[in-house]
Amino acid sequence: MQQINFYQEEFRTPKDPISAALIGHIIAGSLAVVIATAVVAALIGWRTVVAAQGVKSEVAALTDQSRSLAEELRARDQGVFFSGSVQQAERELASSETIRAFLGQLQRKENEGFSIILKDLAQTTVNGLWLTMFEFSAGGEVVGLTGEALSSDLVPRFVKGLEQSESGLSERAFSSRISQNQSEIYRFELSTLVSEQ
Repeated sequence: MQQINFYQEEFRTPKDPISAALIGHIIAGSLAVVIATAVVAALIGWRTVVAAQGVKSEVAALTDQSRSLAEELRARDQGVFFSGSVQQAERELASSETIRAFLGQLQRKENEGFSIILKDLAQTTVNGLWLTMFEFSAGGEVVGLTGEALSSDLVPRFVKGLEQSESGLSERAFSSRISQNQSEIYRFELSTLVSEQ
């Protein structure tokens, strides 16, 4: 049997000098692409950071602007509130002046209203007699008084006191109705008669 030695020159294939150089170029090219990609990524990252800082400063500026606008709106709202309050106060003052003018006209006409009658009712006191209700109708022409007394003879004394009063009650005639309940208390009703003038 014959042995073949593959290490002999005839069996060896010649080495291609271009393939080693080609592999070197491929490796160098790959490194260049990797480095270029890294540089581009770093550049993009740097631009992103710069853009984020710009956005942050723009957001801060907008926030400051919105705060100043909110303060301005608050000041305007207070101004509107105060002007509304001033207008309300002016309306109340005008209403008060109208009422004062009306009351002044009434006083000039010597029309004292019901106050003089109430004053006379308060000053005409009889021990053992009290009023439970009073009413005015027909502009004060008709006066109705309801009350209670411990004795029936106290009612004419009360009417006599009203006849001596300062108000127009002294000039009016009263009709009366007196009744007694079970507890020995007399209930009375007085009303002025409407005079035909």
